[in-house]
Amino acid sequence: MASKLWKVAYRARLGTGATCDSIFHAVDGTEALESSSSAHEVADAVDARLSSFYLSVLDVNASLLDITATEVVTPGSGDVPAQYAKTKNSAGLRTAGDNELPNELCALIQLRTDAAVRGAHGWTFAPPAKNSSALASGGVFSTSHAYYTATSDLGQRLQDNWSTGTVIIHDWEFVIYSRTRHARGLDNYWFSIIGFNVPTKPHWLRSRGTTP
Repeated sequence: MASKLWKVAYRARLGTGATCDSIFHAVDGTEALESSSSAHEVADAVDARLSSFYLSVLDVNASLLDITATEVVTPGSGDVPAQYAKTKNSAGLRTAGDNELPNELCALIQLRTDAAVRGAHGWTFAPPAKNSSALASGGVFSTSHAYYTATSDLGQRLQDNWSTGTVIIHDWEFVIYSRTRHARGLDNYWFSIIGFNVPTKPHWLRSRGTTP
């Protein structure tokens, strides 16, 4: 089985005009490397698999602008990665509510592997909650609120593998990528996701400042 690693970036515009990114890594496995998907096909495959779950986390004042698939090449090699940006402009699906929470406040999806090395631990940031009703007493996320349940559903989707194709079968999975191990020339630089956790404690992501 030949495998190729891709970085997939989801870019959303919030109701305030600010943008936020959520980054994922996906592996395309085929019987032969020459049968690997193009960047366009990767964007389409991940879009079909993940976007409805991502949009369920976004509120209706926000929109998913685009999905960019970029081939992961060896750091420092000088290789030019393939890339494709797929325009979406799809509105979020979650009820907006009072829109009082800042853009910086969001849930963190912790991703687990079965490898006992530092580079095998990973996470991704969910879009911001925005609605103050997403928080319970004590300032933690309410586990019954649509924001938390949608984020958990997104985490579940990230640990599930899937296949596409009929004549040429593509086996896909989301993974944890270690750029450090890749740069060192180590063979094992990406790791299969076997579990996830969404802490109820909110995360403050400074890069998502409220100013567009």
